[in-house]
Amino acid sequence: MTTLPEVQVELYVNGNGPRYTFKAKLQGWDANRLDLETILNKYSLKALYAYSQSNGRGQRLIQHPRSGLSMVCYSGKPDVVIRLDSDPKTSMMQRALLMTIIISVLVLLILAFSDEADKPIWFKNFQELGGGGIGWLVGFVVIVLSQVTGWPRKQFR
Repeated sequence: MTTLPEVQVELYVNGNGPRYTFKAKLQGWDANRLDLETILNKYSLKALYAYSQSNGRGQRLIQHPRSGLSMVCYSGKPDVVIRLDSDPKTSMMQRALLMTIIISVLVLLILAFSDEADKPIWFKNFQELGGGGIGWLVGFVVIVLSQVTGWPRKQFR
């Protein structure tokens, strides 16, 4: 039985790195394909791209739907270094924080537009302190959501 050839993989995250360096075995019928599904799952990544130190990020690497192997063939020479760039997955903590903020903003907006008799005392005191507070509330929502989601940075890239 023959051994599978190994290549060295340098994994960059958003162009920074190499964050991870490891050896991976080439798999498939001809032993010339990289197992992208394993790399994506092991390092919690959304996508993998070809990477060059001089040109930066290249084309997205597509995996075979059944096997999870790359559609691109690689040579199995021992001195080969494969450089990959990647996008990290958003963590569950970030998603939970975003949902908590959205729900709390909705609750505050419902309280702001409800009848005076239904409002709690702490909310009435808060409104008197801010002089109505709806402008402050909208400003707060815009600042928090822009910081959490990174919305303006994505628009100007």
